[in-house]
Amino acid sequence: MAARRFSFDSRTSDRLCKLQNNLAAAKSRIIEMDVTQECTNSARANILAQAGSAMLAHHLILKKTPAAITAVRKFIFTVWF
Repeated sequence: MAARRFSFDSRTSDRLCKLQNNLAAAKSRIIEMDVTQECTNSARANILAQAGSAMLAHHLILKKTPAAITAVRKFIFTVWF
């Protein structure tokens, strides 16, 4: 009876250890995925902010120099037509 109980406890202990390892690995993958997602969102936000700043700067430059607007219009006209 004692040998049988030891065997049962040993198998149960092994299963619990495997379960604990699997849960720890799953938790680690979830955390890693969260970090990856946050990094992706941060990079996307930075790219959009830089693009917006570049567009605003371009607009302000063209707004200050009417000659530049005329040059851009001529360039577009020659390229497309």
